Amino acid sequence: MKRLELFIPSSSEIHPERSGFIEGYVNSGVATLETYTYFEGDKRQRAAAHTAFLAGEVRNPTLNYCPKMNVQRIERRDQFNAVTVLAQAMASAHELTVRDHAVLDLLTRRSQELAYLEATWHLSVLTVDDPQREEYASLVKEMGRELFGEPERSEFIALNNELRAQASRLFSDNSASDVTKIMSSEILELSGDTESLDVHEHFTPQQETINWYRQKLKEHFDPIFETIFADVPDDKQFAPEEMVEYFNKAIILLGYRQWRCEINPNGTAVEARQSERKLFVGAGREIADLATMKRLIIHEIGVHIARRSNGDKLDDGLLGLGLSGYGAFEEGFAVALEEAYEGAYKRRGTQYTFALGMAMGMDGGNERDFRDTFELQWRRIALESVEDGQLTDEAMTKARKRAYTQCVRIWRGMPTDIEGCVYPKDKAYSNTGVWQYLEEYVGDDTILEYLSQGKVNPLIPQHVKVVASYKR
Repeated sequence: MKRLELFIPSSSEIHPERSGFIEGYVNSGVATLETYTYFEGDKRQRAAAHTAFLAGEVRNPTLNYCPKMNVQRIERRDQFNAVTVLAQAMASAHELTVRDHAVLDLLTRRSQELAYLEATWHLSVLTVDDPQREEYASLVKEMGRELFGEPERSEFIALNNELRAQASRLFSDNSASDVTKIMSSEILELSGDTESLDVHEHFTPQQETINWYRQKLKEHFDPIFETIFADVPDDKQFAPEEMVEYFNKAIILLGYRQWRCEINPNGTAVEARQSERKLFVGAGREIADLATMKRLIIHEIGVHIARRSNGDKLDDGLLGLGLSGYGAFEEGFAVALEEAYEGAYKRRGTQYTFALGMAMGMDGGNERDFRDTFELQWRRIALESVEDGQLTDEAMTKARKRAYTQCVRIWRGMPTDIEGCVYPKDKAYSNTGVWQYLEEYVGDDTILEYLSQGKVNPLIPQHVKVVASYKR
């Protein structure tokens, strides 16, 4: 199946010769495309699927009922055709600037994202016995990996080896309870043995590096926190509505008045949505303590919103919308700054690295569906709660709840019965590469300002050249 055939012909036209290439892209609707927004499901349907799954009534939950995917098909088709016309015009131009080349890369990615969404829609409406279903599933998996990549193999193998080693110790521990032994045995049975595979040594930033960035972040954010939380007791718990209130205070104090925070009635997470310049707090979000609120402000406002707002102010606004591939750095950067502020490094994104790797069969076995991935994921989480060889019912219940939420994130918008057919965007939460970069610039008082001036990935040479083209 050719990807261009996913869309039927459109009568819409654009005329790129009437304006500059960059302006044409910046002013297009596709410039703020965010694939994950199309995978938001119906709140009631998702809740019913959750209940039925945990009760064992169904093997897999239905997560590809996404209303936005249906109602915006014509808009996506027109956007795809517009992107194609502009890309063809740019490709035929004789002289392109470094920014033009960056836009051409963006157009390529946007066309891939739109085709990915269309293929995902087709897959969602096909019946289980439709002969085309396997073909579309292969296409969706291939395109998802091209767009978002796969978990770093060495990191996944290290996590799997650690899990299996811990399970082996507990299984052989005479003081461990029968429940713990059974669960450990199940982990060893369900996961593949990767001990013989090569694993690169995991990078860990020096504590001096973390302390240096911590000082810089405290100088910037502590005055804000002292103002916002002046009358808030240390043991305060913030419900979603209260989170919105305090996030809006932070947005104003940090100078990003074009943004605002609102409740997302169908969500469970906190997310900055570029296309709307809004920070959303899911109505189903768990309550947050004061330390979590500070981390979220740094992550969502101090990184995601700041990079968009600062980039909007630079000349043509291209850096505000983001260069192709910026997300692979930005999520890791945001979580790295959370850690730096708290003064302690943590391996982040491991829950998604492990779940995605298992779903993709990176342990040497077959790909897995939602259920099989979940069964490994909750046991991995539960194992973290074992104390003196004992595991409580409460710990296992909490582990199942957390694992379900994590698996939903990597399967949102996808048919959960198809092995390995995941949405791998959340692999970006791994922060190892970001910390390696940050460690190189310890002592450079301008580095955080440099990284905050737009949505770019400093690990991509072309992005560095584009940033240098702007006068500051």
